[in-house]
Amino acid sequence: MSGLIIVGVVGSTIIAASATESKLLKVGKYVESEMVHNLTCFILGVITAGSFFWLMWDLVQKFIWGFM
Repeated sequence: MSGLIIVGVVGSTIIAASATESKLLKVGKYVESEMVHNLTCFILGVITAGSFFWLMWDLVQKFIWGFM
């Protein structure tokens, strides 16, 4: 259940950041738009790296418990 909440929060944050970036581009604030874009890429990168390491840790635990 908590995983579903986390996915919802992260998804809505990315959608809001993308909408903000689009509005900033339309207004002509390119530097601010680039900052929002970089923040969005950073958030996605952290989530991807965290998911990868969580998956690896889960596999290692299953591997270790499989031999005990």
